[in-house]
Amino acid sequence: MNCEKCNQIIPEDSKVCPSCDIENDENEKSEQNITAEPLTAPQVTNKQAQKPEIPRQKLEPVLSVGKILLFLVLMAIPVVNLIIVIKWSFNKNINKNLRNLSRSMLIVFGLTVVLYAYLLFIK
Repeated sequence: MNCEKCNQIIPEDSKVCPSCDIENDENEKSEQNITAEPLTAPQVTNKQAQKPEIPRQKLEPVLSVGKILLFLVLMAIPVVNLIIVIKWSFNKNINKNLRNLSRSMLIVFGLTVVLYAYLLFIK
């Protein structure tokens, strides 16, 4: 423990500072603080223990096998596939799953064009 006035170290068994001879009652204060307040764990209420609710998004219906097969048949038609993919990729009123499928097909078309151009002109 240190003296409040001169900040010198006071032995634990002494209540008086050896350098300035001032009585230091920190020992008594610390003993009172230890015995005065028992330690308790904070109380957690039921509301605090619950996790906050995350707002749920509206779920889109899953694409059926028939719709996926129709999509694949339309992708086999040369000019129609590009028109349909562009239309469905940017349409906000269409099923989200179908829109994402169309966007992925648009990315595949783009990569195919880039690869074809690379192979045709570079090599």
